[in-house]
Amino acid sequence: MPSVIARYSGQCDNAADRVRLLTHVERLAAASEDLIASAPPLGGFLELTSSLRMKNFIRPPTLRSIKQKLTGNILVDLDLFEDQPRVLALARKQHIEIVSDSTQPTTNNGKRTSDNGQLTMDNGPLTRSKPAFLRIGRVYARGIDFRLYDYRNLYPSEDRLTFIFFDHPTFAPLRGILAQADPGRLYGHPTVQAADWFITRPGIHLRYYLEDWFDMFMGWTKAFFIPNLWYWRYEDLPNWKQWGDIFCRSIHSIDTGPSKTIEDFTIEHLIDSFREQAHKWEEDMQKI
Repeated sequence: MPSVIARYSGQCDNAADRVRLLTHVERLAAASEDLIASAPPLGGFLELTSSLRMKNFIRPPTLRSIKQKLTGNILVDLDLFEDQPRVLALARKQHIEIVSDSTQPTTNNGKRTSDNGQLTMDNGPLTRSKPAFLRIGRVYARGIDFRLYDYRNLYPSEDRLTFIFFDHPTFAPLRGILAQADPGRLYGHPTVQAADWFITRPGIHLRYYLEDWFDMFMGWTKAFFIPNLWYWRYEDLPNWKQWGDIFCRSIHSIDTGPSKTIEDFTIEHLIDSFREQAHKWEEDMQKI
């Protein structure tokens, strides 16, 4: 099976829930940072391929804490929103500009696309039928963005997990939306290129390693913090029924003791699983 760029988005409009979620995600980021710091050196074929990928690439800090106000010409990807007709109606009521690309046929009937429809950061063709955006002048961003450790270093520009929540003072659909913001110039679409910022679904490039773990982590996030979380890895909500049942049952069936919440208990399991898979892949790759 080929590699996949897994995508996710959702809305957590409760500020206290966002703070709790970010506290847990910071623990995962710290575990990833420790693995990166202690990683054995690459050798052989992996060393060669990694050096080619890293040529002229400036890697950002392993962990970035984001707390800033974005201003200017900001485009917001309409696919971030579950109920697009309601969002569009509210945008018109508040005189927020709606930007559409009429050169592409409409096939999603105003609903969030169910495949991995996503604008690409290159000059290639669009990978979805019709991009549509909201144009706003300011938005607030708070969260973290970090490199998820992969010993192979296959995709250095696409190996980060983003948990950044956005907020807008008057437009409710943007309150607590989980997304990422990139300079518009990084994208191939001319409308996006002209924007100062493009807010869209986060994504991470996976190949075998951590693919099933990603489903588990998304399931944990959806079960405890973001009920409307949408994620995609070859298909919508992969393994959600399995992980949703497990995490929802754990709320009532696991005795964590007085010093831990069920969220603490389950994120510890997720982090342990991440470490185990990371070390196993290190060992296997060093045998090649």
